[in-house]
Amino acid sequence: MINTSLGAGIDSFENEPEIIHIDHNYNVIKNRDLLILKAYPNVIVTPHAAFYTDQVSYDMVHCSLESLKELINNQECRYQLN
Repeated sequence: MINTSLGAGIDSFENEPEIIHIDHNYNVIKNRDLLILKAYPNVIVTPHAAFYTDQVSYDMVHCSLESLKELINNQECRYQLN
């Protein structure tokens, strides 16, 4: 028996490309993993919504502007990825 007092909120899962960012309200979902997850009443699958917060948006803009400022001033860019 499944304990329905427990649950899971899933923002991403393995092998999900081309699934989450598409509105499937009127489509047949062919991804078996997503179908299994959605079958559980205590599982919520979100479309990467955990990423879209005010803080993350602020941080992305702030880091980008700081990086540009450092590059213009010929300084070492602390947010640079190699």
